[in-house]
Amino acid sequence: MISKKKNLFLILTLILMLITAACSKETNNVEAINIDNQDAEENYYIFSDALGTEVVLERKPERVVSLLGSYSETWALAGGSLAGLTDDVQKEGRMEITNDIQIVGTVKEPNLEGILSLNPDFVILTPDVDNQVKIAETLKQLNINHAFFKVEEFEDYLNMLNICTDITGRKDLYEENGLKIKKDIDDILYKVEGAKKEELKVLFVRAFSSGAKAKKDDNMTCTML
Repeated sequence: MISKKKNLFLILTLILMLITAACSKETNNVEAINIDNQDAEENYYIFSDALGTEVVLERKPERVVSLLGSYSETWALAGGSLAGLTDDVQKEGRMEITNDIQIVGTVKEPNLEGILSLNPDFVILTPDVDNQVKIAETLKQLNINHAFFKVEEFEDYLNMLNICTDITGRKDLYEENGLKIKKDIDDILYKVEGAKKEELKVLFVRAFSSGAKAKKDDNMTCTML
């Protein structure tokens, strides 16, 4: 009888140990999940750039440098301010350059020293220029946040604007400068839907302060047309 009671006691003890261990494991799992969530919450914004690289912004960028005029314009349309940009913005009259904005070279030859002197916390680049790819390597070594964008069609522009407005927190500007324009384009396409492409010939000319230049069919606007 004593032996049976002893065995029953041992069985109950083992059951309690298993329950305790299971509860402990579950608690540890919850803590691990909470820690992971906490790490995610500590980062301001995470996204993948045009090269598929994960970009982690620990805080909202305050000193942004853009190395392509159209990207500078997109960042401004997203409600962002710029510390530096390339000279094509000035030559093409894309936007007003105030005294607190520095020109950091050209698109093909950005001035790395000038960029770094601005203490940027986010740099916007294009992968189509070798010198910008090289500059990105230096930025990576210096732990300066940067991202590549590639805009060839309107959908690419929408994607970039969506990311930029996520960063600036101005999603109203994504609606105003992105989705509304998309609706206008869709309306135009609907009206000319029945027209034959061979009957449509369009010459796209971009005018800027020093003159005008016809663009090739690989231009984003030409692709849209």
